[in-house]
Amino acid sequence: MDIRILMNRFDLIKPTNNSPLCYKNFYHLFYLTTLTDKLFTSYITTGTEYIRRITHNYNLTEADDIHEFLKEIAQDIYTSYHRNEELLCCMGLAPSKDRDIKSNLPDINNVIQESFSQVGNAHNYFDIIKNFLNTREFQMLYGFIESATNDLINEYFNKNKHLDKNEFHEKNQYENFLFKAEILGLVKLDEYTKSAWEFYIQIRNLYAHQYGFITNKHIKKLFHYDKKKNRHIYNNFIERLNYEFRFAPNNIDIMNNVFQKENFHINKLYLLNDLETLIFRDIAIDIMESINAEYLKTHQVQP
Repeated sequence: MDIRILMNRFDLIKPTNNSPLCYKNFYHLFYLTTLTDKLFTSYITTGTEYIRRITHNYNLTEADDIHEFLKEIAQDIYTSYHRNEELLCCMGLAPSKDRDIKSNLPDINNVIQESFSQVGNAHNYFDIIKNFLNTREFQMLYGFIESATNDLINEYFNKNKHLDKNEFHEKNQYENFLFKAEILGLVKLDEYTKSAWEFYIQIRNLYAHQYGFITNKHIKKLFHYDKKKNRHIYNNFIERLNYEFRFAPNNIDIMNNVFQKENFHINKLYLLNDLETLIFRDIAIDIMESINAEYLKTHQVQP
């Protein structure tokens, strides 16, 4: 891992004409997702600063601004409903009786607050918005790497028809797709990346199977000893993460901001914070750059 992670690492190596298609696509997807997230959060921060200046309310926070904006959205819904209701009446039509929208509208503010309160590891609206964008970015990048490595594995066996694909998968049935790609020489992974990926697999499963809501089952999978793997995945990841961050500035409290067990609340939604996303973004870059390098080496072409 590169210490540049602390500075929002965005220096993905640009693909060449000889790079594999998956790397070219990843390059564009990476910047599309990360820069879009930056755009949203920057708009919020800049907008809040503008309101502070014109209202002279220098105690206004991004969270307060978002809360006020959400109330405006709710009010717009009320106004739009009443306007449409009047138009329908003028046309001699009546609103649908199948859905009593009007009676539900006054609860919108409560719905917003109740929904946001379901997030177990964020303290205000701004954190929730940021972490939701972080989680979306993680899912996009993870899904792409999964698809890309599976495609590369299939391509490998299509070119090496003398090899038994089924036998390979059966022999390595307990390995995930990325580690299978490493066995075939399609990517090189260091021990830190392996440990991080194993843990993020569990995070991915949390969103894929439980929509991010924590259950006792997922707490056990995240933090307990894995008998099948014969190791403690979380401890292994944290130990290596601690080593990677040994040169980090003292004012950056890394270990207390990365997947702390006390932030996982049963029946609450868990969203990735900035640092947890930066860590994954960093290993995603390393994985895809390695795939690109190994592809160019295997096909004996210049980068």
